[in-house]
Amino acid sequence: MLVVSHGPVASAMAQVANAIMGTEHAVGVDMNLWDTPAQMVEKTVDMARRVNQGKDCIVLADMGSLLNVGQKIREETGMQVRVLSRTDTMMVVEAVRKTMWTDESLNEIADELDKIKLTGTREQAEARKKAILCLCITGQGAAVKLKEHLTERLKSNLAGTVIVTRGYIEDSSIERIIANTEKEYEILAIVGTINPESGAYPFISVSRIYSPEGIGQLRGILKRSAMFEENQLSEVISPDHIYIRTEAEFKDQIIDEAVGHMEAEGLVRQEFFLSVYKREGMMTTRLSQGIAIPHGDPGLVTKPVISVTKLDKPVLWDGVNTVDIIFVLGIQEDSRKYFEQLYQIISDESMVSAIRASRTREEIWNLLCKNTKSVN
Repeated sequence: MLVVSHGPVASAMAQVANAIMGTEHAVGVDMNLWDTPAQMVEKTVDMARRVNQGKDCIVLADMGSLLNVGQKIREETGMQVRVLSRTDTMMVVEAVRKTMWTDESLNEIADELDKIKLTGTREQAEARKKAILCLCITGQGAAVKLKEHLTERLKSNLAGTVIVTRGYIEDSSIERIIANTEKEYEILAIVGTINPESGAYPFISVSRIYSPEGIGQLRGILKRSAMFEENQLSEVISPDHIYIRTEAEFKDQIIDEAVGHMEAEGLVRQEFFLSVYKREGMMTTRLSQGIAIPHGDPGLVTKPVISVTKLDKPVLWDGVNTVDIIFVLGIQEDSRKYFEQLYQIISDESMVSAIRASRTREEIWNLLCKNTKSVN
């Protein structure tokens, strides 16, 4: 299975999927942003040749310019190929699970992955009515240009979010304009010529939004909104399962403490201990940024739980690399949503830095489990 992307994304998604599934089945192919389409195709075909085991091949690509590699791989290697687009990390995890642990054919796996992707997109479109409110004096002219500017600068961040223009001239009361907008949309931020001083939403002035700092602020608001959409991590993370350690410890001590508490509370079966160490023996669960995600057999979990350990001093994890944040995952096969939400958080450098800076378990719990409106 090949994961292909523009920029250094594919290798990271493959690494996470392999760590979760305890395999090396997913292979990442990172393209340079300046590569031509022909160069991208050649790099993908070259990797397909190297990993060819005489079986079928699934290519998970991030966008359209990589979708024409299937025919070339078939011609060069003789493998049957299916290419899917708009790939995310959880799609890679699911693809690895299906290719490794089911008897489904290439087309059955690809069709189901495609169906999951499309279903998820429809559900998000129906559930999210989020909006950036452009509030200008007339609602026309400047507001339209502002909307065009935001659409262009934020196009990679606007999934599920619309830009709404309203004018002061529409109603004598700013409060009523905002209240009427709230009936249809969840307002994430207000951008405009005059500060409504509502206090309920972040305000970014027109002069600031045309600067990198203003766009960066709005992009951060959108990113946090996506990260904490329907955050359900509080169902599996409790302050009692968050540990802060000021002294250096061994990897085994960290795992033993976390899993021991899970077992004592009846959240996992006794055999879960051994399954965690077996998985560690198969392949390291260390990710980038000094984070590790040890986990065991989902069939030995009676109730989903995730523990968090933050170390003031990193410990050696795989004989070479160190970690200082450890998430022990006791999740079941139908607990995909929890890992997806956790992964969104630990992929955000600012969130990881905030976890490292936390001094209490309550601070860490708030960062992981509270919704967007609770995050400044």
